[in-house]
Amino acid sequence: FPVTIANMEREGVSFVVPMIDARRMEVYCSEYTKDGDRITGPGAIVVEQNSFIHMLSIGKTLFCGDGAIKTKDILKSENALFYI
Repeated sequence: FPVTIANMEREGVSFVVPMIDARRMEVYCSEYTKDGDRITGPGAIVVEQNSFIHMLSIGKTLFCGDGAIKTKDILKSENALFYI
């Protein structure tokens, strides 16, 4: 779905993580609340299965940007949404 405030509210998104593909399994990202308040970042992280569990365990998290492509197969959670 297109990333708009209305669509994020309709989908129940709690967090947004824009990502830029780095190298190998790294992404450069920041974490934000749905209201745009920064939680962490910007910074590089190695994406693993438990990456972002602190947000995914609380609510729906939208991953967007070209770095989200490589995370889609790794982050297996009902709360993970991807805009690629």
